[in-house]
Amino acid sequence: MTLLAEVPHTAPKVRRTVTLDADIVELYSARDPNNLSGAINSALREVAERREAQVALAALVDEFDGRFGKPSEEEIAAAAELLL
Repeated sequence: MTLLAEVPHTAPKVRRTVTLDADIVELYSARDPNNLSGAINSALREVAERREAQVALAALVDEFDGRFGKPSEEEIAAAAELLL
């Protein structure tokens, strides 16, 4: 499997038509009017990389559940307390 982070940013481009909220286009265009496609590409790459990481994490959790069993409600509550 090729991770998105391994794909060069000079990968071939594909032209698509998208509909964007006017306010976000105005906001971005005020800062960098010449690179909206690059900004959208970067944002989509970040979202895709996050989704890949979530899928990998879910697979790891499933593997741990298979090896050690699912955590009890008490274990989940104790772990949640550590995050506060």
